[in-house]
Amino acid sequence: MSSFRKRGASQQPKLPPGTKLSAHNGQVLVSSGVPSLDDVLGGGLAVGSVVLVLADRRTSYAEVLLNYFVAQGLASGHRIHMASADSHPGELLSRLPSWCPEVSVSSASATPGTVRVAAADSSTTAGANGSVPPVSEINTAEKAVEPTQPEEKLKIAWRYQNLPTSQGRSGPRPPGTASGNRTITPSIPAGAATARPFCESFDLMRRVRPEVIADAKLSATYLDGPRDDSHQLGDRDPYERLFSEVARIVEGEGFSALTPTPPGTERNIFRLAIHSLASPFWEASSDEACLQFLHALRGLLRFSFGTCMITMPAHVYRSATAGGAGREESGWVRRLERMCDAVVELESFAGSRHATAQTPTANQYQGYFYIHKQPQLNSLVPSSSKLSIVAGSQFSGNSLAFRLRRHKFTVETFHLPPEGGVSERRVEPPKSVTRRAERPAARSEPRDTKSLDF
Repeated sequence: MSSFRKRGASQQPKLPPGTKLSAHNGQVLVSSGVPSLDDVLGGGLAVGSVVLVLADRRTSYAEVLLNYFVAQGLASGHRIHMASADSHPGELLSRLPSWCPEVSVSSASATPGTVRVAAADSSTTAGANGSVPPVSEINTAEKAVEPTQPEEKLKIAWRYQNLPTSQGRSGPRPPGTASGNRTITPSIPAGAATARPFCESFDLMRRVRPEVIADAKLSATYLDGPRDDSHQLGDRDPYERLFSEVARIVEGEGFSALTPTPPGTERNIFRLAIHSLASPFWEASSDEACLQFLHALRGLLRFSFGTCMITMPAHVYRSATAGGAGREESGWVRRLERMCDAVVELESFAGSRHATAQTPTANQYQGYFYIHKQPQLNSLVPSSSKLSIVAGSQFSGNSLAFRLRRHKFTVETFHLPPEGGVSERRVEPPKSVTRRAERPAARSEPRDTKSLDF
């Protein structure tokens, strides 16, 4: 008798809420809140990874990505911890965008009471005034309502109409329509109606309600607050203080992958959001403190169900002669990038000295989006080189730009206009032809065609 037994559905481990498996290497992924950013990173943020976002000099677009990251964690019911030395955590929470329950299928049908209240500091409560000034340098032309994609039809390159877009779907073909000789009908698995979606649809014009933040599993560390005068190292150095808080959450609340869990217990995801790391407000004891913190944090999260997104003002350590992403920063910033799994940078067109930023096409975008380091966990090549639609393959990388509209933030492929413009052009005839047409024709006597001489 064979000892082989087929594993049933009840014996298979369940994924944490708001996660999915990577099609490239089977890594557990979480969403950043921006579908186009997930596509650029190979489907999402890998669990156990650290993503570094280099902020722009004149704008706060990097903070928008951090707000998306935290808001997606609230929508998925994840454990969230925020850290900042520049702004109060309550001020950061008041800027979080709200998700649209009418767009997502499973957000409205989620079981109430699944989000439990966790002990948090008093600084985690948002202010009474939830309004926040909009991000600077938003183009007024982008305030118009976006046209729907299915209504736009290509007239010349019509074969590209049905190719996948940055949203991961085809052009005008909705699900359930005929494709060739077959009719495609999407199949919905059992229990999918009660599962949380991988990525919610957020609206930047709406803010998360204070009661949602109060009921979330949320905590924060304000590193600019009053400190104890004891001789503990964690109270003297802000990096040691933050790492001790993160280690307590990961090891004490069951997010460590090295700690076995009882059978039938569902795992959850821990999200760490650090605002403006290594800014002048971080009073470190030495220059190596930040490097040691990232090295220890990466090792802690690699064996846990947690992920981290960090924003950093790299322009503080960049020379004044380097324009934008000139990559002329000090070697200290390069060492910080080596301590992270993925590094992206946002460069605004506001005040940029690039020649491309002065073109009319650049008015449709807010700036460039650079990828300095791709996540490469459990594989020899980045998963985005085979799965990304926006960034392209590893042999034909596309130039990327980001666009901030009134309601959403997107990362798109940057296209230059055709040479000469896209309007209809009429080529004027040469002057010699015009003069010949204006000259009157010479009169000639009629010839007798009846008798011809051969």
